[in-house]
Amino acid sequence: MYSQEKREMMALLTINLCENIVLLFPMMPTFYQIADRHSILQSIIGNSQQEEKSYANALLLVGGSMVAVLGSFFLEVILFLSYYRYAHLKKALLTQARLLANEKVLTIIIN
Repeated sequence: MYSQEKREMMALLTINLCENIVLLFPMMPTFYQIADRHSILQSIIGNSQQEEKSYANALLLVGGSMVAVLGSFFLEVILFLSYYRYAHLKKALLTQARLLANEKVLTIIIN
C-alpha cells in the first residue's frame, strides 16, 4: 500500500518537473536572440551599459529559473518523503492494517 502511493506521488512529481521545464522553453529563444544581438553589437560597435545589463539579466533569468525549477523539484521530493515517513496522519492506521493483514495471511497459511 505504501509503495504504490509513493510510486504514484513520485510519478506526479516527475510529471510536474517535466511540465515546468517545458514551460521554460519559451525563454530560450528570447535569450538566444539577446545573446546574438549582444555578440553582433560587441563585434561591430561595442556594447553599451544597457546592452551589457540586458544580457546579464537575461542570463540570470534563464539560469536562475532552471536552478529554481530543479531545486524546487528536489525539495518537493525530500519534503514528501520526510512527511510520508515521519508525519503522515494515517501512518499508524495504515501500519496496523498492514500488520492485521499479515496476521490473517499467516493464520491462513498455518491452518
